[in-house]
Amino acid sequence: MGIFEDIQERILVLDGAMGTLLQQGMDEQDALRAYVEAGADIITTNSFNANRISLSEQGQAGQAADLAYEAAARARQVADAAGRKVYVAGSVGPTGKSLTLASDASDPAFRQYGFDDFVEAYKGEIEALVRGGADLILLETCFDALNAKAAIYALDLLGNPLPLIVSATVSDRSGRTLTGQTLEAFYRSVEHAPTLCAF
Repeated sequence: MGIFEDIQERILVLDGAMGTLLQQGMDEQDALRAYVEAGADIITTNSFNANRISLSEQGQAGQAADLAYEAAARARQVADAAGRKVYVAGSVGPTGKSLTLASDASDPAFRQYGFDDFVEAYKGEIEALVRGGADLILLETCFDALNAKAAIYALDLLGNPLPLIVSATVSDRSGRTLTGQTLEAFYRSVEHAPTLCAF
């Protein structure tokens, strides 16, 4: 039975904040084990920024796929040792860049990266997460629907190998994303994804 069938029968519990535990000094696999022991049905990989765009600022773009693969492999090891079905969600973060918002107010048309750059970065990350043993992909902390659409397109290019969960972030009390979309508008922007299983 896969995740599509499981979510029809019961509520699946997603783990909590990985970064919080890591900042407190906990080891990555210990954090994953703690969430499994607490009852999580889905654990996320420590790969939030394991893409070429995010890592280029540290001069490590060439290591992105290796980091994503290792993060998935470690989570897979913990999930397989759980003694019950635990899914591994390959975490794909939004990067710190936006395809929608201008990064330079004096040149509103300028974007450091284009849509195709994002697609290639996400494609490399997702491919590595799949190889590492992820059961599904989690596009998390999405603040720009166009960034999310690039990740969805990358998943398409890979033949939609895995189910997809998308989580969006609202930036203020208005309930809108950083780019100004309501959650309903954001959902309408990504609902076409063929393997979308939760939101």
